[in-house]
Amino acid sequence: MSARYSAISPNVEVDFHDIRSRFFMRDGDYFVSTVVADTPSGEETEPKGQGVVRGDFLIQYTFGHYPLQQYLIELPNGHIQALSIAWDSRPAGEGGQRWMHLQPDEMITPEHPFFWTRHLQNWNSRCAECHSTRVELGYDAKLRSFDTTWSEINVACEACHGPAKEHLQWAAASPIDVLECTSEGEFNTPAESSGSKGFAIDPTNRNQFVFEPGEGIARNVGGNGQQQIEVCGGCHSRRATLTSPETALDGITSGADAYHDHYGLSLLDQGLYHADGHIQDEVFVLGSFLQSKMHAAGVTCSNCHNPHSGELKVPGNAICAQCHSPAVFDQPEHHHHPMDSDGAQCVNCHMPSNTYMQVDSRRDHAFSIPRPAASNALGAPDACSDCHHNWIDSKVAAQYVRLYGDERKDVYSEINAQARLLNVTQLPAILKLAQEPSVAAVRRATLLAQGVNFPARITLEALQDALYDKDPLVRRAAVDALAFLGPEERFELLDKWVEDPSKVVRMSVARQLIDRAGNFASPNLKPEEQRIEELMREYEASLRGVQYSPSGQMALADYYSRRGAVDRAEQALTEALLIEPNYVPALLNMADFYRLRGAAMQAKGLLDQALLVAPDSAAAQHALGLWLVREKQMPQALPVLEQAARLDSSSPRYLYVFAVALESAGESDRAIAALIEANESWPYQPDVLFALIGYLEKYERVQELTPFLADLSRIMPGNRQVNDWIRRYIQQ
Repeated sequence: MSARYSAISPNVEVDFHDIRSRFFMRDGDYFVSTVVADTPSGEETEPKGQGVVRGDFLIQYTFGHYPLQQYLIELPNGHIQALSIAWDSRPAGEGGQRWMHLQPDEMITPEHPFFWTRHLQNWNSRCAECHSTRVELGYDAKLRSFDTTWSEINVACEACHGPAKEHLQWAAASPIDVLECTSEGEFNTPAESSGSKGFAIDPTNRNQFVFEPGEGIARNVGGNGQQQIEVCGGCHSRRATLTSPETALDGITSGADAYHDHYGLSLLDQGLYHADGHIQDEVFVLGSFLQSKMHAAGVTCSNCHNPHSGELKVPGNAICAQCHSPAVFDQPEHHHHPMDSDGAQCVNCHMPSNTYMQVDSRRDHAFSIPRPAASNALGAPDACSDCHHNWIDSKVAAQYVRLYGDERKDVYSEINAQARLLNVTQLPAILKLAQEPSVAAVRRATLLAQGVNFPARITLEALQDALYDKDPLVRRAAVDALAFLGPEERFELLDKWVEDPSKVVRMSVARQLIDRAGNFASPNLKPEEQRIEELMREYEASLRGVQYSPSGQMALADYYSRRGAVDRAEQALTEALLIEPNYVPALLNMADFYRLRGAAMQAKGLLDQALLVAPDSAAAQHALGLWLVREKQMPQALPVLEQAARLDSSSPRYLYVFAVALESAGESDRAIAALIEANESWPYQPDVLFALIGYLEKYERVQELTPFLADLSRIMPGNRQVNDWIRRYIQQ
């Protein structure tokens, strides 16, 4: 991010999404003339023209350099916004040197969440923490304003190393003529001056690897790279924030697992990662790397990357040859490609890339082994097909087997895929793998977190054991998955973890105990109530640390609602919609508030608004369908409920509700067909199977129910109704 800098022609017009924007210079400064939505202060910007609000805006900063440059504009109340139009700074031969819109496939209007003046394009709250040094947001919740400051506008020394006062003292005491910066950005110094050099984190502290005679892979002989991973991971991860940016860095540089005191790492969830753990959405690095054998072996960031430039320390396969003998691995016998070809490059097979923001290629840091047949079965990408994109999948898989033999089985991929399908028959296998110590903690946590979908005794036993795991990710996942229990049962299990040493775990415990805490406390509390109330105060403070975001306000609304402070909950939802009027989760929740108060038409207006913004939201379609059912408008409700059931973001519950609505409307054949479809998409769902068998019985189609009853008996063998059906329709 640079102050008032641009490498672009100073007078140009561009058209995107039927909006014309003009970049120009005035008095030596760069400006853009473009369309603007309401500013954060609620004031419109002049001049207006034929119903379209336009304005001339000073480009305060250039954000980024390569492969993209974005441009930052400061609006009223200190909101610094990132323009959605960017400059592709790659060479023309690579397709660069052009203007581009960051959302080319959506019609971006001033009402769209990604329009440049809206929350999702706000630099203060969504970018600054990782792109500038020692940021203080200065958010005023009453004014919804920012007074953001930073020590340096770019990522500088203190962004990674913490306060530099003691480093300056160390430098003053060191002979300047013997300080030599190495190619890795480290200092060669006299022995008495080596070590942390006054920084809170030692930049040279990482594991060392040596080759033993006759071995193809180097052995870890000691060191400590964990703190480096924690510091780098603070920005290079998809995560939620538990503390304000002002306090994050000092804590992260203070010891083991400190990352989890400031951030909640996103697990390997559907939509973010494929079932086999490969990156899908923009998740950055940490979640992938924690899955890898490299991480398990002790490899850390600076083993491969120059910590200052981010570039590889050495080019090509030489970076892998630090630990993997070229005589073994950089040979056609291993990779089965001509030497020095693209196929012979380690990263192309073991670190396939995804492209984000149209031009920014990022490599997967799980360091996985290609498994084309398994990937195809899961609908996941694979490195072989990425290169041989002109081959059909079966040819790729057959060639792999010819060269390498059968694919190595990846149990996690198969089990996780079944967990995502909510296949209860695989629950023992899911829980067994989640308890296997040799499996990466982030994978175990991902499996355990899905336990909330399988309320069973064996699930509860596995979650209880996981509460004692040494990894905060696993403990947090176990706490979250206990949501299927009632408030008192959760309290009995989690009381001991109210004071867990890791904040990310404590905040999950807090979410589970809000109902147990009850209404806001009286002055006279029992000791156990005081402990919970202290946790609630910490939790509320954590939520207030991100109250500048609509999701933060949503979390506050949930907190207040569950503690009986309905007015404060509604106020938080209102605030969420003031920050981002088209935030769909807040629209749906506010519609529920209106519905419960009998304001049906106000609720309908919010649902219509949500669908206008996100017509592909299954949750919004489902909510509108239920509203129509309650209003006894069944003919109008059925197509809406069907749409909810057909969307990619759907769930078995949506198809189940659609089927029940069809049956209520007298369309029994369509209802049965919908339940059969639900059973094919999400096998072994008790609600679906019970309804399906019940309808087949009711409408005298009992000759069709045997396979579904067999499935139901597998997952509920002792159920009285199931046994009765078996006696009537199978044993007879």
